[in-house]
Amino acid sequence: MSGRGFSYFAETPGLLLSLKCMANGRALYKFGRAEVAVDDGGYLILNDRQPYSIEIASPTRGRNVRALVSGRLGRGSLTQLR
Repeated sequence: MSGRGFSYFAETPGLLLSLKCMANGRALYKFGRAEVAVDDGGYLILNDRQPYSIEIASPTRGRNVRALVSGRLGRGSLTQLR
């Protein structure tokens, strides 16, 4: 999944385990009491069903990319990391 634009805001009650990236801009994610900015130099992994909001306010046209991981695949990957 991906999106593109200068400004964007959304809230979700939680999706699948997901990897969040941002190119040519910056996105602010809020979850629980935490706030994390994601830009060209980083990424964010959100837990399965973790409620969050995303806000993009950029002077340039940014591109937000999300990769969702099914629960079964995510659990298998976590088990291999342990």
